[in-house]
Amino acid sequence: MPRKSHQAASSSAGVGAFDTVGFVEGAAVGVEDGAEEGTAVGTVVGTCVGTGTGIGVGRGDTVGVIAGNRVEWAVCAYAVYGLGARYAPMYEHQLAKDWEYILDDSDAKLVIVSSAAIYAQVEPWCGKLGRLEHVVGMDLPGDDDTSLASVRARGLEAPCEPAAIDPSDICGFIYTSGTTGNPKGVLLSHSNIVSNINAVHSFMPMQTEDMSLAFLPWAHSFGQTCELHCLLSMGAATAFAESIPKLVENLAEVKPTILFAVPRIFNQIYDAIQKKVNAGVSHKFNVMLRVVIAIFLILVIVILHYHNMQNY
Repeated sequence: MPRKSHQAASSSAGVGAFDTVGFVEGAAVGVEDGAEEGTAVGTVVGTCVGTGTGIGVGRGDTVGVIAGNRVEWAVCAYAVYGLGARYAPMYEHQLAKDWEYILDDSDAKLVIVSSAAIYAQVEPWCGKLGRLEHVVGMDLPGDDDTSLASVRARGLEAPCEPAAIDPSDICGFIYTSGTTGNPKGVLLSHSNIVSNINAVHSFMPMQTEDMSLAFLPWAHSFGQTCELHCLLSMGAATAFAESIPKLVENLAEVKPTILFAVPRIFNQIYDAIQKKVNAGVSHKFNVMLRVVIAIFLILVIVILHYHNMQNY
């Protein structure tokens, strides 16, 4: 069963009322089967960056993250944004040499990792690689001083207020895959991200009642913009897919009202549905079903085209 993350913005005015991204009191974040249901984002995020953590991340510093989509990814991102620092996401499946290059290239002071295995690979780089000083593990036991749970507990003792941020301040990196050489980092400002959010909302309205299924990596600009920032800004909800092979099963469980994907994913969904159809119906019915699906897709394209023309 996929996990659900219900996230709500604190302003009914929508993202257009803001020109920076960060954390605000009153917004809610929770996990369906976790202990943090309904905890305020401002409180959760504030504890991650509080002065009591002893990490000392400040304006202009870079915080790397090596993790898949999860609530902690978002919480740490908005903590970093709120400090005027920079967030540099990486993929769990990347080679260690790519992590090492990105942490050095981005001048990361802290890196937050998901698993104990990744922690064991990265921790020896502290004090030896660029400006890297600290490694924090999301999945480490709470009694470990370098676990995210421990960092948050210390942060509770001295929460940190969000910094005064200019829209032109850099808040993040998006790195290329590095398939043709070393990964190349693109700098993103607060205004870059907010502009993208407003652009999406201008042609794709979202409501607090909407639900999505997150499976695009947030280390990529598309998934991060649409599945995270756009949904959060309008108080919508998202569930985390268990895996791509279980995507069709998860879609049936979650019943999303909005789905962000790339063509390859839609092809996989179509193929999975076709296999089930082929296993239980006659060839004649199968042909008729293909015709109906084709007509439906054509109608969707025509409607979307008409809607876009009306907006111009």
